[in-house]
Amino acid sequence: MDWNDVRYFVATYRAGSLTGAARMLGVSIQTVGRRIDALEAAIGSTLCSTLGRLYGDPRRRGAYVGS
Repeated sequence: MDWNDVRYFVATYRAGSLTGAARMLGVSIQTVGRRIDALEAAIGSTLCSTLGRLYGDPRRRGAYVGS
């Protein structure tokens, strides 16, 4: 697992969308999407929808970011 991918996920979690994370990180939405895809492949779980919204129970997502 690449810890930079985790950083992109945390930004997406905090911003609530890929668009918000891209804005926060100063990168393109495509870059955030690729990083999230890589993290999902590494952990074997889907974290975001194709629309860039986070999936599932917020408590489950929080377990990934320690909130």
